[in-house]
Amino acid sequence: MESSERVLPATEDCSVDALLAEIQPRLVRILGAFRIPAADAEDLIQDVLLAFVLKRPSIVSPSAWLAEALRVRCREYLRTQVRRRTQELHEATYAAPDSAFEDRSNRHLDVTRSLAKLPPRSREVLRLRFWEGMTQKEIAQTSGYALTSLDKTGQRALAVVRRRLRTTHSAS
Repeated sequence: MESSERVLPATEDCSVDALLAEIQPRLVRILGAFRIPAADAEDLIQDVLLAFVLKRPSIVSPSAWLAEALRVRCREYLRTQVRRRTQELHEATYAAPDSAFEDRSNRHLDVTRSLAKLPPRSREVLRLRFWEGMTQKEIAQTSGYALTSLDKTGQRALAVVRRRLRTTHSAS
């Protein structure tokens, strides 16, 4: 207990407003120490003040009680936030993978089928460009194709794959 704190008997009638004005800087420091967002800080203080008003006759040291009650409420708030985030993470991690994996598998299968239908030269250009990470200039040097020809072949192949994927996804 702090030495500057007043100890009030339960029978003494002290104004809640005066007490709040006196202890407000201390409560703000407590909220800051727990890093409580401003929108939630006001709710926590109101919860503590409501409990104070209900238990006021049995409280010996109001300022100490308010400070400790706010600390307890801040801890409860943080635990609730952690539980909520953990639950959200759990749901995102374990509930969605089946459908996300299925979507990814279906897309991969559709892309593979679309690529398989391309002419061998177009398929090879896309493989070297996107899977091997080669530039068009490198592809032209290693394959012997003209650079402008490679550019047109790649653009046409991508357009065909996109068109096939759109028709596949719009049909399903």
